[in-house]
Amino acid sequence: MSTEVNLMNSVVKAVATLGFENASIKSIAQQAGTAVSTIYCHFNSKEDLFEETFMHMAEEFCSFYASDISHLRGEDRVSSIRSLWYHYLNFFLSRPDEALFYIRYRHSAYYTDRIRYKVLDYEAGYLTVSDQIARIIGLNQKDENAGDILRFFVEMILIYAEQIIMKEATREYDELAFQATCGAVFALEDAFEKSGR
Repeated sequence: MSTEVNLMNSVVKAVATLGFENASIKSIAQQAGTAVSTIYCHFNSKEDLFEETFMHMAEEFCSFYASDISHLRGEDRVSSIRSLWYHYLNFFLSRPDEALFYIRYRHSAYYTDRIRYKVLDYEAGYLTVSDQIARIIGLNQKDENAGDILRFFVEMILIYAEQIIMKEATREYDELAFQATCGAVFALEDAFEKSGR
């Protein structure tokens, strides 16, 4: 494992334990079993280390999104959406510290417009991702609203995953959360259609 990867893994663990505000360079160095000076040999600042950690995760998550999901297509639209919803939810829950860092970073002051556009540019390299998901959940990818609906769908999964990781919800609510997500996707589609957007 490279020093950079070790440091990024330590950021994830430190943030999971201490939160963003309290995860200092010193606590990250302790988690990594290295000196503070080692961090500054590889990263310019704590913000730079956090950004690189986030982008590394964005790459891993996009790779997962880009994996073949054709087997998730169900007998009807709702069963297809259900299969996809559980597919992504279980992925995030299988790596709770990474998911929590990813979710929290996106809602922190660190997630500036510059980084958001960087992520969007990066995701554009995975065009098959949105195409695959759109086909599975029955969206017309030529519809300009499809991207908004897909982002909303993934965001709903991330919100629920965060609640489970933080023990604010349990897996017994999976079906209820899925129904809420599915209903919201259909309502959003309907609203876009009615508004002529």
